[in-house]
Amino acid sequence: MRFACLSALKDLRRFRRDPVAILVWVGIPAFIGLMMIVLFGRGEIKPQGLLLVADEDGSFLSSMISSAYDRGELGNMLDVERVEQADGRRRMERGEASALLVIPKGFSSGFLRSEPAQLLLYTNPAQQIIPEIIREATAILVEAGSYVQLLAGDQLRVFSAGPPSSASTFPDQTIAAASVAFNSVAREASAWLDPPRIEIATKVVERQAQKFDFRAAFFPSTLSLSILFLAFGLSGKLWQEREGGTLRRAATTPGGVTALLTGMLLAFAAVAAAAGTIGLLIARFVLGLRLHNPATAVLWLAACGVVMHALMLLVQVHAGNARAGNILANLILFPLAILGGSMFPFEMMPAAFVRIARLTPNGWALQHFRDFLNSPASLSETLAAFTLLSLAGAALIWLLARRLRTCFVL
Repeated sequence: MRFACLSALKDLRRFRRDPVAILVWVGIPAFIGLMMIVLFGRGEIKPQGLLLVADEDGSFLSSMISSAYDRGELGNMLDVERVEQADGRRRMERGEASALLVIPKGFSSGFLRSEPAQLLLYTNPAQQIIPEIIREATAILVEAGSYVQLLAGDQLRVFSAGPPSSASTFPDQTIAAASVAFNSVAREASAWLDPPRIEIATKVVERQAQKFDFRAAFFPSTLSLSILFLAFGLSGKLWQEREGGTLRRAATTPGGVTALLTGMLLAFAAVAAAAGTIGLLIARFVLGLRLHNPATAVLWLAACGVVMHALMLLVQVHAGNARAGNILANLILFPLAILGGSMFPFEMMPAAFVRIARLTPNGWALQHFRDFLNSPASLSETLAAFTLLSLAGAALIWLLARRLRTCFVL
């Protein structure tokens, strides 16, 4: 055991002299995760767009139309900016906005006279979601206006000459007659609305709405990818030990290559635990995530890292040289990263792929890591997970030590 500890200390000193190698393999996934958070935000993902409105009519009705895009959920997804039509067209040509809505002059008077009135909508072809939402919202406004004309077209034509607040334009008798007519229309419509002619039976199924938190979904995958890259990147050090004669000399000691291998894995466990601790601190204090069982999660990451490192070392020792070992390890690394949920969170994968992902080694480990972070873990489940992981690691280490003693040392 003393030789294994000395071997681990030797590797840790080597890592300290060459910290760039560690930072590269840990930094690539961390940089990817940071960029995704910058691009998509920290919380629930919502599409965001810019709607330019060129109101050439300048009427009360046109202002109501433009303000309709500022309300409710639509207002949370859209920034509405009033512009001149020429400026709006230039900005649309440069792709700066999702859509341009033009309310032409005379729109209000044409609508009140029940004459054809148009709204001009220009959408950005480079975007898909937001322009379609704006198109649907505009279609709903147009359809609502058509129903208003059908129900109260005669009354609207009374006010087509100007605003109803102008007493010089509309005598008291005209306003009173229009009010009586509107009341009559409302009374006739209420006969169909109260009581309703069609009754709809509804059944409420209580289900807690689940919001997609990008931070909570992507962070475990990013940290898992960092450990996976670290296990791959440091596996090539085995060829340096062979070329430097360290393996041959270790084979002559009482502990043999098994003690040297144990030291290498212990050193890797320390590096993986440090990377996991830093990652959890970032998640807690930078991303603001609530973490359960952080100590258990760090131990789990370190143990999973040792198993993945042993797997990468086993691949390396079956290659003829360092170049072939690197190629073989890559052939294992990237399919595991893609299929196992390390590059894309389970929430972003199809259901069929999620079932496959949880069967891969890193996908199974990632699922348990997420469970440790998201909810209090029971002692029985924790012991079962660590026991199964220990058995898999022991099998890999036995195969690796056997291969080192028989073939790789020579």
